[in-house]
Amino acid sequence: MLVPGGRGTRPLMRDDPFLAWLAGYASSASLATSVCTGSAVLAAAGLLDGYRATSNKRAFDWVTTRSENVDWIRQGRWVGDRNR
Repeated sequence: MLVPGGRGTRPLMRDDPFLAWLAGYASSASLATSVCTGSAVLAAAGLLDGYRATSNKRAFDWVTTRSENVDWIRQGRWVGDRNR
């Protein structure tokens, strides 16, 4: 599963039905991945809790406010952690 980033991610932070659907959908995915600010969506859905992750550096400070349960890696261009 791949969650893209971009401006469309901002409204999704307030879309609880979508985030709940995404969390359920991802439970059967062998990989849950994202590009850019898509990591904010994964984090908001609880899918990065306990994982290492990163995001676009221009939006990094905003993305990291989506969850305190993620080990956000500022200097990484990409991060792989188990099935994330």
